[in-house]
Amino acid sequence: MAIGWTGTISPVLINEARVGFVRTRYGYTPPGNNIDICTMLGIVNCNAPLLGGISLNGGYNNQIEYTGDYGTYLIPQTGLNYNDSLTWIKGKHTWKFGGNVIRRQLNLFRPLAGKGYFANAGDGKNPCCGAAPGQGHTSTSYEVSDLLAGFVDGYAHGTTFGMVGTRTWENGFFVQDDYRMTPRLTLNVGLRYDVLTWPVEVQNRQANFDITTGALVVAGSNGASRSLISNDYHNFGPRLGFAYQVTKDGKTIVRGGYGLFYFLDRGGISNQLAQNPPFSGTNGVSYTQGARITLSGSLPCSNTVAGCTMAQLISTNATGPLPSGNFTKLNLAAPTGVSVIAVLPTNLTPMVSQWNLQVQHQLGTNSSVSLAYVGTHGARLTRNYDSNQQLYGAASGTKLFANLGSITTQDNSGKSDYHSLQAQYERRLTNGLNLTGAFTWSKTIDDACGDLDTCAPQFYKNFAIERGLSNQDQPYRLVLSSLYELPFGRGKRWGHDISRALNYAVGGWQLNGIYVLQAGLPFSVTVDGNPGSTRADLVGMPVVQPGNLLHYVTAAAFAVPASTGGVFNAPGTSGRDILRGPGSSNMDLALFKNFAFTEQVKAQFRVQAYNSTNTPHFANPDSDLNHGTFGQINSVQPNSWRQVELGLRVTF
Repeated sequence: MAIGWTGTISPVLINEARVGFVRTRYGYTPPGNNIDICTMLGIVNCNAPLLGGISLNGGYNNQIEYTGDYGTYLIPQTGLNYNDSLTWIKGKHTWKFGGNVIRRQLNLFRPLAGKGYFANAGDGKNPCCGAAPGQGHTSTSYEVSDLLAGFVDGYAHGTTFGMVGTRTWENGFFVQDDYRMTPRLTLNVGLRYDVLTWPVEVQNRQANFDITTGALVVAGSNGASRSLISNDYHNFGPRLGFAYQVTKDGKTIVRGGYGLFYFLDRGGISNQLAQNPPFSGTNGVSYTQGARITLSGSLPCSNTVAGCTMAQLISTNATGPLPSGNFTKLNLAAPTGVSVIAVLPTNLTPMVSQWNLQVQHQLGTNSSVSLAYVGTHGARLTRNYDSNQQLYGAASGTKLFANLGSITTQDNSGKSDYHSLQAQYERRLTNGLNLTGAFTWSKTIDDACGDLDTCAPQFYKNFAIERGLSNQDQPYRLVLSSLYELPFGRGKRWGHDISRALNYAVGGWQLNGIYVLQAGLPFSVTVDGNPGSTRADLVGMPVVQPGNLLHYVTAAAFAVPASTGGVFNAPGTSGRDILRGPGSSNMDLALFKNFAFTEQVKAQFRVQAYNSTNTPHFANPDSDLNHGTFGQINSVQPNSWRQVELGLRVTF
């Protein structure tokens, strides 16, 4: 809902104001949430109010798929917004002053492993998995029998504290001047100032893990601020642009500009500080630590000083209580047995510099071509990693805090660079035909991929070896589109004087098409083992064989890094994203039929075919060197097969 007002104060002074709010409710309620499936199956420590269904089971995801889920999550959100701008025209200058103020109220309910997470390690080559601090134990090397007769690699459980409410400000203020220096030259100069605050919680129910001290710091306690992270009040973004008519007839124009922009990147619901103990989070144990856990509970000898003997390893006797995500007795000064989130106190607002230079030329009366260079540089980009990973060249279990699970760390020190050459042709709608063609040749490099991606570094203290092609780098992309109104029917070239009844069948046809040719996405060659984010060693020249689905990549150029005691001695020597997957060629077609019954009542029938030729768009190959299917392409991109839609739209 929004209300706007525009007032003409004088012929050269205009004010525009707008106030509004938006209320949304995101979330997910898992299937079967209204049925206590765990209770029916005898799985313990699972069902609770708002948490029906089944626990999360799996981990390796190669022998059996994950079953279950973390539980219901709800994100009701309200945004209150006010913006105002004042325009002042004085001589050759057009000044604008203004700003926008946003108060964001974001509530969240998201128990982490609220119904329990029973993690398996497949064939034992990979520790598993996330919140469950496994070390790669298997009872039978097969997940099905491990779940039925063995003991899991790791187990985690989270508290269901309830709904929390975070509040932030997202404010921006600007001034700009459009200065028409000469009839052929216009300059644009401006400055924007952004204030993007860190979230506070209405009852201070959030905490931050301090990596230097190993303590959980609770908001608003012991001198800590309510937001726990200092707000960045230095977000000044200059703007500069120009447009110059090279020729007197105005058919050739050169444009250019530069801007510095700030943005938020704080991840999803699971990465918020309200998800930390003692208010949320997970409590996890592993087989290596002495836990003998199966779906029905734990053995009496589990986690005891004496431990379990071979004779006691009978899974049907595992009926004891499981660790609970209740953190009322947790020592905040030195927490143990939990996974935590750490936002570095030095984090500043992510920013990106953008610049471009373009030449545009008009061809005839209805066509134009343009050629542009576009570049960006990102700084303070979010790196998301586990700073409690297994250390290279050390005994298994050696990490920064031995008694903690994962430490999901948000570190705003990433960088990126993008350079591109962009060409475009446009033919405006003439004689029923519109054509557009665009080609981009580009390269994107970075060392981080944001707070929502999964490109974990090999070693979080060495991001120099992570700088490489971005996960989204595509060196070329060609897009051709057309819209053609068939020349049949009333007012058209053929049949312009036919009857209205016949026109319903003959006239009003429109054919649209979009063709896209683009490069594939890059990928890295990984290996199974500990640490789990290790890449392969590069020992030769990689060979990619486009079109060969069975041997798209050959393994000869790669090797598994050396290890001692099940732990790699050092990160793999192959770079990040050094190989590229298959490109794609796609044609979408649409046929429209327009009906005009009266001036007010009209209808449109549509048939739209996506990937009309049903050309396979292959996914990247299996890139795990330890897999027997390494280098094979075994799937296509999601939802890339031909899909046909029928639609009817009526306007009145």
